[in-house]
Amino acid sequence: MKIQGSAINKICFFSLVLLLLSGWVSAAAQGGRELKKRCQRVVELFENDMFVCAQREIDDILSLYDIDGLKRSELEAYRLFCAIRLGQPGLDGLIVAFEDKYPYAPELSRVKFFHSCHYFTKEDYTKSLSIMDSIENKYLPKDERLEYMFNRAYCCMRIGKNEEAKAGFSKIISLGTTPYKPSSQYYLGYLYYLSKKFDDAISIFGKLTKDHRYSSLSKYYLLESYFMITDYDYVVENGKGVYDELQGDYRLKVARMLSEAYFALNKSKEAKEYFELYSESGANLSRKDNYLSGVVSYSLHSYLAAIDAFNKVTGADSLGQNACYHLGNCYLRVKNKHSAIDAFKAASEMDFDKVIKEDSFFLYAKLAFDVNSDISVFNKYLERYPSSQKSDEINNYIATEYLRKKNYKSAILALNKIKFLTPSMALNLQKAAFFRAMQLLDRGAYRSAVTDFKISIR
Repeated sequence: MKIQGSAINKICFFSLVLLLLSGWVSAAAQGGRELKKRCQRVVELFENDMFVCAQREIDDILSLYDIDGLKRSELEAYRLFCAIRLGQPGLDGLIVAFEDKYPYAPELSRVKFFHSCHYFTKEDYTKSLSIMDSIENKYLPKDERLEYMFNRAYCCMRIGKNEEAKAGFSKIISLGTTPYKPSSQYYLGYLYYLSKKFDDAISIFGKLTKDHRYSSLSKYYLLESYFMITDYDYVVENGKGVYDELQGDYRLKVARMLSEAYFALNKSKEAKEYFELYSESGANLSRKDNYLSGVVSYSLHSYLAAIDAFNKVTGADSLGQNACYHLGNCYLRVKNKHSAIDAFKAASEMDFDKVIKEDSFFLYAKLAFDVNSDISVFNKYLERYPSSQKSDEINNYIATEYLRKKNYKSAILALNKIKFLTPSMALNLQKAAFFRAMQLLDRGAYRSAVTDFKISIR
């Protein structure tokens, strides 16, 4: 009986132990399932932008459960994700502390990624890029890896690292259809446009004209790229549709392009129409705008309007030299020779366009002779341009002035420099030689007089 009782007692004891152990295991399993469920809830709250609730849930979990290792680093990472999304103060310090505590945590790349996104949203592209450069993006989820690639390319573009930006956008495009492909195409096209690779820009923007997000701006940059390669036919054919579609500054710029394109195609009336749409909008006209206004007005024989426009352009550069040259011609058209002299003289003193410089010098000399009977400018012209095709014409002007002043010797010298005498020039040479011979005859220089008499009877 004692042996039986002892056996029974042992059986009861082990049964009780098993019962207690099973209860503990059951409780532990129940606690593990509850913890897993609550951790999943944290992720759900975060993904639904319920960041404050997610933080509270994390704090509650950490206070109730004894968690260590990877699970704890994951929860603390999500707490940081929420802090970043909420823009809570002291983020930089919190992230440094997390990295010091968990330098090998799988979530560290995501922490840094969200940190970079924080500065990206604040448009601090330099800071955002510096953080991204410390990220191993292979540890990011696929959708975040794509966002990382796009953000990095965009940051490079915004801080002037255009070649890196081009490479980044091109890489995204090469991945095929993704949410970031259209945006990458647009910005790649814009970078080609900025670097004056207009053919490449045209190729990119042409693919986006039917994408509702980028259609209008792509059409604008497509139009301007064609304008920059001087395909004015494309501009006038497509410009009105783009003009009607756009608003604000872009619309004004299209009007300005259309005006110049029509002018280049010798359609001055249309050029004036679109320039007036541009100028009457209240836009601040640049020197180039006033120059275009001047040449359009000049081509339509509106010389006073052209004079007003060109006077707003003058300056010591190529545009200023062209404006002075056209201004001189405008003053000639309205019979204001004195102002024309000043304009041509100014153009002749600039070295930006050699052809305009020489022609302006000639016109200045011609007007100085016409208005003031001043041949000194002609002489300066011939000194500077001794092989000029205008030398015969100039020497004739000089000879005419000497004839008027009865300086027949100088008149003969000037006429003898002329390579191809016209009938009127030959007649002037005969007159000069005859009157010079008479002067010599009166002085008793008979031999010299005979020489000039022979010239006068040729």
